[in-house]
Amino acid sequence: MRYEIFSDSSISPLKINTIGFSRDAEVTKFGPGKRNLYIIHYVTKGKGYFNGVSVNEGQGFFIYPGQDEEYYSDPCDPWEFLWVISSDNAMKEIFDRYYTDNDAYVFDFDSVTEVRKIANEIMAKNGDILDSLKMLEMYLHILNSHTYTKISTRCKTNCETYLEFCVDYIEINIHKKITVEELLDLVGVSQPYLYKIFKNKFNMSIKEYITCYKINRAKKLLVETNMLITEIANSVGYSDVLSFSKAFSSKEKVSPQKYRLLTRKTL
Repeated sequence: MRYEIFSDSSISPLKINTIGFSRDAEVTKFGPGKRNLYIIHYVTKGKGYFNGVSVNEGQGFFIYPGQDEEYYSDPCDPWEFLWVISSDNAMKEIFDRYYTDNDAYVFDFDSVTEVRKIANEIMAKNGDILDSLKMLEMYLHILNSHTYTKISTRCKTNCETYLEFCVDYIEINIHKKITVEELLDLVGVSQPYLYKIFKNKFNMSIKEYITCYKINRAKKLLVETNMLITEIANSVGYSDVLSFSKAFSSKEKVSPQKYRLLTRKTL
């Protein structure tokens, strides 16, 4: 038996076309072949094989568009799994949140109970066409139930994750004053360690990186807009124009006003 719910055509930030569930060995197999879809499978019981790799309860696997794929249930311990299908290319970024074997695309998840709850909901609503935002909400509930733990654990051992978080945080919060202490509290590492990974990646300290990022953003605003210097200072997280001008002049060896004048003359 196949249980499935479908999305309507309304707009959603991420299109989830179908979410389904089955324990039928004839339904939970495919290939060999290819499909032009992003597909995620969560095994909630038993085991099977995906491209020759064993996949057990508490594991899953995903498929990119155009990828060679073949999967089937183990005859002695047949699996049941939930699947999520999307035709949205934004799923590629979501797939990056799944820490998998780079060759097999198999991942672990520790939220079997949560996935089974969604499976029960799918069986109860079998054949329904739901609002696309509701479909997205169901999928994100599954995603957040396991990737939050995985990301937190990985952060403790993977400097790239620390680095990506800090860089994203600085970009999003450029309009505010950002301190090194604030970032240390957020990622939970020591200052020497954070200094080391920024130095290795950007050849500068994290404090220098913050200043550099703010000044580069200010330079862009000076050249491409007619914003007042005060407005630009506020936009890059300086509470007063004097502090901004001092930081800018120290970095660029000219004042913001002079930089705008000189740059526009050369364009």
